[in-house]
Amino acid sequence: MQRLNQIVMEQDPDCLIGWNFVAFDIHVLSQAATRNHIKLKFGRDNSRLNYSARRADDDSRMPARAYAAGRVVLDGIEVMKNATYHFSSFALDAVASELLGERKLISNVDGLDKLAEIKRQYREEPLALAKYNLQDCVLVSKIFKQEKLLEFLLTRSQLTGLELERLGGSVAAFTNLYLPQIHRKGWIAPNLVNAEDYLHSPGGFVMDSKPRHARRHPSF
Repeated sequence: MQRLNQIVMEQDPDCLIGWNFVAFDIHVLSQAATRNHIKLKFGRDNSRLNYSARRADDDSRMPARAYAAGRVVLDGIEVMKNATYHFSSFALDAVASELLGERKLISNVDGLDKLAEIKRQYREEPLALAKYNLQDCVLVSKIFKQEKLLEFLLTRSQLTGLELERLGGSVAAFTNLYLPQIHRKGWIAPNLVNAEDYLHSPGGFVMDSKPRHARRHPSF
């Protein structure tokens, strides 16, 4: 864990990326760091990684969150969903197979019990397991590069004013677009009204989508 901290500081990446990255990988690393009384110092200023896991009893459905000062933490699955990609499965093996023509080194399609094989390699072939994990990292990097996901996030940020890692925020994007225009007209937008004075609208009917293709990439 201490060596991992050193590598992050030495490489000094702008982005930390992965697949199911925040909910799984960072969650596992955070737990391991806690067990060993080590702080994950992933911040550019050598500050601690701020991580909050989603609680099992959380009715708000808030996802796990991770923040490293001076760096952007990105999950490939969430980025691709936000970029309107559609796959029958967002598992890394499935997405890499469709986009890159490459697969993970351990896959259920090989007739193996994937979890059992990972546990076996952990006990008997740790170098093979390390190679499997490294291949996962390579696949994620290739997907980000080939599909220009960082370029998509940068363009979206320029258009909406939202942070790169913020994948929701339609209201914030609307505010960023319209408030400057309102101010230039000499108007001041009011704050949100009190909850007791708020009139709820019934909303509209949303039809089920019928995608024409397995995936779609936004054009710039």
